[in-house]
Amino acid sequence: MTHVADETKTNKFFRFLHGVSERALKGSLDVEQFTAVAQVLLDKGARAKNLLEYVANGCPKVDYTKSTPKAKVGKGQKPKTVDLSDFFVTSDRLYVDPDFLARIDVTSCVEDMRELSVKFVLPRNMSDSENAKAVGGMAALTAMRPSPYQLKRELALALEGKSKLFIKGNWYLLYMEGRDGTLYPVGVDWGGGRLGLYCYRFGEFGDWSKGDQVCGN
Repeated sequence: MTHVADETKTNKFFRFLHGVSERALKGSLDVEQFTAVAQVLLDKGARAKNLLEYVANGCPKVDYTKSTPKAKVGKGQKPKTVDLSDFFVTSDRLYVDPDFLARIDVTSCVEDMRELSVKFVLPRNMSDSENAKAVGGMAALTAMRPSPYQLKRELALALEGKSKLFIKGNWYLLYMEGRDGTLYPVGVDWGGGRLGLYCYRFGEFGDWSKGDQVCGN
């Protein structure tokens, strides 16, 4: 069945797009932020529904550093913590950057069954600060940070050839919380026949490459 759009609404929509184009050409619109928001709506699903509800409620200010979803824990139960240090060891199948172990605590990790996903693909070479801006700022980047437990689970799947995320030929970037409470860019890729895990200080790497995929929650 063909769905015919309301002509009045359609005309209003195209006038809006014209205005967007004019602002983009004049440099008064952050094209990357606009595209990031529009992409959420185009993808539909739960994230689009959440965004529409947020707009319907007048876009109230949200402290994302305090509203980060936590791993689900049964009522009356304490979060279970596990030591993942036995996994994060360099071998012939996995390289673990010593800086990763120095900066990210993997000895007391809360079980976290949330699935990681690709949040956005770099449209050009971009720095850590530009990546943060692309997702809405440092607070938003912090809110989407993966946990060590999530990273370990996805790496284990990748080593078994079952990961839908860490696929050979791509470079993946995750912003993880360090022992000192700051964010560290963590890179994952396949090279030399094994999976590599690297860790940098924020801004240390310079520009990440076009096509790199930023992952998180």
